[in-house]
Amino acid sequence: LFIITNPEEPLTDIYNQLDVTLEFINASQHKAQATVIQGDRGYYVILLENLPESYTAMRVAFEFTINDVVSEGVILVNEKEEISEEILVPSEADVFAQSLEFMIEDRIEQVEKNRTVQEENQKTIEESEEKISILEESKAHMTDREIIETDGSIEQLKLAITNLETRNRTIDSEIEELEKQVANLKARLEENTP
Repeated sequence: LFIITNPEEPLTDIYNQLDVTLEFINASQHKAQATVIQGDRGYYVILLENLPESYTAMRVAFEFTINDVVSEGVILVNEKEEISEEILVPSEADVFAQSLEFMIEDRIEQVEKNRTVQEENQKTIEESEEKISILEESKAHMTDREIIETDGSIEQLKLAITNLETRNRTIDSEIEELEKQVANLKARLEENTP
């Protein structure tokens, strides 16, 4: 059982064009089959059935075409792993729910990363404001030329602060959009969960 995800979440789904092939090295007779179960927006589960009793290596290759561009991927597995637990074959509904949960987790992670960037930006803003304050106070004991140079430094710091504040406002918008997406995905998950 393999899960394939496309973090870019394509607008067009590749499900109908996803071609999976299996190859084995030193395998006994087999009638191995690969079944693709589609989730939502680039989330797929590849279920492998009737694998040979033993093999040295297995190659699971998949490819798809979007707008005449062929993309491919390969998963290599060494030796058959003995699993003591029975693997439950997920239903289409299970895979769909998993794909929504995956997207929710991804959005939440993006929000957390954005908030970390905002905190770092805010810290830099506060440090720059403190530097400006120190520079302003030190101008009382400077020559005219030193004051001009200090004013240039202050202006650079103010520009950096403005840029960081603008970036933080942009991040606020991104976070708001991501939070809306999370809410919509959770609603879809709830609608599709019995």
